[in-house]
Amino acid sequence: MFAPSLGIYASIPYFGGIVGAIVGGYVSKWLVDKSIIKESLKAKRVTISISALLAGVAVIAIPMVDSLAATLTLLVIAMALLSALSATGWALPGDVAPASMVASVGSIQNFGGYFAGSLSPLVTGLIADVTGSYALAFTSGGIIAACAALCYWFIVREPVTVKD
Repeated sequence: MFAPSLGIYASIPYFGGIVGAIVGGYVSKWLVDKSIIKESLKAKRVTISISALLAGVAVIAIPMVDSLAATLTLLVIAMALLSALSATGWALPGDVAPASMVASVGSIQNFGGYFAGSLSPLVTGLIADVTGSYALAFTSGGIIAACAALCYWFIVREPVTVKD
């Protein structure tokens, strides 16, 4: 009988990511097309903020479940939401920056993500070593995602204006 390896289980959440990236972009466009939200920037902020908040909740819930199926379900949901956030976030600089600054704003935005992404394995390992569990790492990751929702909602409010 075939016994799935950890690599197969680890790949499953990424299928949620594929769907989330496509759906995230579609949702923000749909909100504008249906005139639910008039401005593209606000539609993207809503999509990003809700995705980040719900992803945070899903990630925080992971240590609270005790079955492989429930864990994988939460990981798929979290990855789909984080991918929706990421895909929509990549489109955001075009709405907030003048044409001459879109690449710079995108670079600054993504520097933060890549910086955090490069530190997270180290911090996760330290948390697991100190506590003997990954529960705090998941909880802190979920809190950070919720903080991202707050940042996108409260800080990214208006397009950047350049004074000559």
